[in-house]
Formats: sequence, structure tokens, C-alpha cells
Amino acid sequence: MTTTPCGIAGTGVMGRGIAERCLRLGIPVVLRGRSDASLATARDAIFSSLKMAARRKLIEPEIAENATGLLRCVTDFSDLADCGLIIETVAEDLALKRELLQSLDRATPPETVIGTNTSSFAIAELGEHLVGVSRLIGFHFMNPAASVDFAEIIPGRASEETVAVALAWCERLSLQHIICPDRRGFVVNRLLMALLNEAARLAAEGEVKSVDIDNALRLGCGLPTGPLALIDLIGVDTVTEELANFAEAYGDRFAPAEIFQTLLAQNRLGRKTGKGISQYKF
Repeated sequence: MTTTPCGIAGTGVMGRGIAERCLRLGIPVVLRGRSDASLATARDAIFSSLKMAARRKLIEPEIAENATGLLRCVTDFSDLADCGLIIETVAEDLALKRELLQSLDRATPPETVIGTNTSSFAIAELGEHLVGVSRLIGFHFMNPAASVDFAEIIPGRASEETVAVALAWCERLSLQHIICPDRRGFVVNRLLMALLNEAARLAAEGEVKSVDIDNALRLGCGLPTGPLALIDLIGVDTVTEELANFAEAYGDRFAPAEIFQTLLAQNRLGRKTGKGISQYKF
């Protein structure tokens, strides 16, 4: 498996982050995007991030230099056929993910393992219409994927062989992992989204400054990032979508805080738009 490339279907934040992680480790990447324009943007972002990591001495300069020869950008699903593992990273939309997974199922050999980086759907839901459902597995990376050394593995209906391949890739990608039951949110996001939702509600009450909420969790609980800053990193739209999915599965306790609708209406989506909840004037 030393030279087998990792395929990534999706050019957003998570797709770019997983690609960068692979490149830092010298693993070839085949990145599939919908258009040459989206691929060019992703490619520039990946190499810019690698150069920044080299300047900060997080990686050796040679790693950033060698990465250009390890990344191949494609638009056809069939170009992923030689990958040992393909991870889809598109938006948390059930129909979109199902459509993409079906395309991967049709275009790649039956022995290719397909991972989904979903954080809010059950794997059984996503694989409902796949011919090769036994090769689908949940492979949930954390954000930022390039530097967080942890993933959740969710077997769903995966075969033992598929699970073994996924665990081998965890080792290759230097990831610690846990095995999770196939329920929406798994472990990390089921707990994390509850925290982020309550932090948003607390901020909206207006009695505690946003910076104090973040500092309380950073300094008092040892979190590396405060919850409001984390909402902005993940994206207000993504957090809102995940909470709505969890509310459907677990009830009203996960209903998105009202402030999220205000933020969405104002296009305050977090870092992706340059403004979000952590700087909002309540």
C-alpha cells in the first residue's frame, strides 16, 4: 500500500484538509472536483497551506516542495479507479451524498473501499441504494484534517475486509481512531453539536460576552478553541444543517438555536465569509 493513492471526492475545506494530510505524509492523492475551476482553487489552497506549515516549521520544506508531484486533479470519477481508498467530502446533504456515492460505486472496482466523511448521517442511510454497500464505511476526519490526528470509523454494513482496509489506512495516515455505532453524529459530533448549540443560545441571551464564553471553555476546560470560534471555523451553515439532522433523529433538544437563522440571513457564515457568530453584537 506504500504507493497506492488516496482518492478524495470533494474540494471543500475537508477535502483540501485530508488531501494536505496525505501530502504531508508523502501519500499520492487523486482529487476529484466538479470543475477545473474548483480544482484550481483547491490546489492553490492546499499548496498555500503546505508552504505556511513549512514557514512555521510544522513540516520540513522538502515536504511542501515534493507535494506538487503527488497531487493529481481530475473531474471524472473513473480517474479514481486506482485508489485504494476514496473518501467523499461533499456538503452534508443526504441527496447529494447519495448521488456522489452511487457515482463512485459505478465507476470504481468492487475491491475499492469507499469512505464517507459524513458527520451527521448514518452510514446505512447513505448506502441504501449502493450495489457495493459492503465496501462503504464511515471515515470521519476532524477539522482541521491536516493536523488533527484522530478519526471515527463507522462500519455500518461494511465487510470485515473493508473495516480492515480502513484501519490500515488509519495507520498509514497516522490517525488514532475509535469504532462508532452507526447513529447520526456518532460520538464526537453528537456531543460537540450539543455544546455549540448551547454556547450559541448563551451568547444570544446577551448577558455574557462572546469572548468570555470562548475563554471560559478554553481556559476552564482546556479546549483548544472556544465554541463560538469553532462555529465560525466549521461554518454557521454546516452547524445549522447538522443540528437540524440531529433534531430529526434525537428530538427537539438538538433544534438549532434561533440565532443561527439570523446569521444565515445575514450571510454571516464564519471564516468562509469573514464574519460569523464570535464577533456578533448581541
